[in-house]
Amino acid sequence: MKTAADFMTRAPILVPSDTGLARCGRLMLDQQVRQLPVVDDHGKLMGLLTEDDLFRRGAMAGVDQDRWEPHDPDDKAVMASDVMRTEIAPLDMGVSVLRVLNQLIEDELHVVVIQDGDHVRGIVTEHDAVIVASRVLPEDLGLEDEATTSVVTVHMDTGTDEAWASMEEHGIRHLIVIDDQNRIRSVLSHQDLAVAFRGEQTYATVAEIPRLGVVHAAAPGVMANAAATQMADLKVGCLPLADQQGHPVGILTRLDIVHALLLYLEDTLDA
Repeated sequence: MKTAADFMTRAPILVPSDTGLARCGRLMLDQQVRQLPVVDDHGKLMGLLTEDDLFRRGAMAGVDQDRWEPHDPDDKAVMASDVMRTEIAPLDMGVSVLRVLNQLIEDELHVVVIQDGDHVRGIVTEHDAVIVASRVLPEDLGLEDEATTSVVTVHMDTGTDEAWASMEEHGIRHLIVIDDQNRIRSVLSHQDLAVAFRGEQTYATVAEIPRLGVVHAAAPGVMANAAATQMADLKVGCLPLADQQGHPVGILTRLDIVHALLLYLEDTLDA
């Protein structure tokens, strides 16, 4: 594993610049992706549409949340090219894996588009890097300096508006939901809240969101390989760390695993 081509997701889902946001929203949820590269008629990269861009403009509606509805009726005709991010720095397929991981960490969107000439050939996300970490990190490698101990929590009776505001205030993508005994009840992602935030079937509190009760946690001191494997298998963006009573004491994110992978590969190559 030396270059971007060795671990990128090949043939990523691309959307033409004139794709409507409703179609983009359906693709993101159906394919479980957070970013969509936007291309012109010749397949050349124009920008990147993220779930943040999409769900700030609207939400999934209907009993089965089967369609995207704009918050502003004037946005019904908005296309991917209207809201995509254009400050994208694609990398060539032949660049080193270390360069890709560095950019993945440093880039605000935490995604790297891989090109061959002018054509998009792949994409590297935090999830891709976590899968690599689960395969290459030694089982005895710890995460002493990676876990975040300043955990942002919300009570299960917190309103969805307030929970959304808390995410925005702290610049985070996950909230740990606790009960009256300060025990972890769930972890809500940015997309969970975005989907539940508005639409015909709305939820007043986080307790009403269907994901409540789904808990994937790890014990403090979990090894890097074990954490990466759990995240990769469950396709989750974080692992809360819980004590024996189920109280939150920290959180591990995909980005923490990516950073551990980068340090390990740097040390391995130096050796």
